[in-house]
Amino acid sequence: MILLTVISEFTQSGSAIPGLVYTLVYWDVIPVLLKGRNWKHLSTIPLSSFFSSLSYLSYMGRLFNIVLSSVAVVSITIAQGTPDFVWNSIEPSTKFSWVDCYSDNLQCARFKVPLNYSEPDNGKTAAIAVLKWAAQVPASEHGGAIFVNPGGPGLSGVEAVQSGGETYQSIFGIQFDLIGFDPRGVNLSTPTIADSIFESD
Repeated sequence: MILLTVISEFTQSGSAIPGLVYTLVYWDVIPVLLKGRNWKHLSTIPLSSFFSSLSYLSYMGRLFNIVLSSVAVVSITIAQGTPDFVWNSIEPSTKFSWVDCYSDNLQCARFKVPLNYSEPDNGKTAAIAVLKWAAQVPASEHGGAIFVNPGGPGLSGVEAVQSGGETYQSIFGIQFDLIGFDPRGVNLSTPTIADSIFESD
């Protein structure tokens, strides 16, 4: 299942995107995106908010095609690697330091988090790979960010956005940034599950 989450920023009028149900979602990457920014809402988009403007079959058909294409690309990428960009060249940080990657409209970052939130000060960290497909509008028209999570377990949000970003924006609007990330242990995030990150007695 693909989870789409919108963060809409304050506008000068204080208005929000109409028709959305706002519910708070916690992930590794969200607190830093919110910190120091004037975000108004973090929200999950109900499908009904799209049915009023798009036909059900058209919407579901396009979304289903994104899912299939994203899964296919993720499978190929995991098998072949990503030789066109070296993620380890990005220094992990507790703040987002975006670096141009892959193409002109894509930016990448590695977000540093505690390996174990129960022991945040033990010096052990993980690096979450995050990719942004930038909005195609001036800053004054920016609508916020849509987080894309292709589900899984084990699927890559980075590859879902990289492969499906243009189609996502054609559905939801070019005013949104699209953000995808690889969960802990998956694909481009480090350490991977294969690195035996789980301590044993």
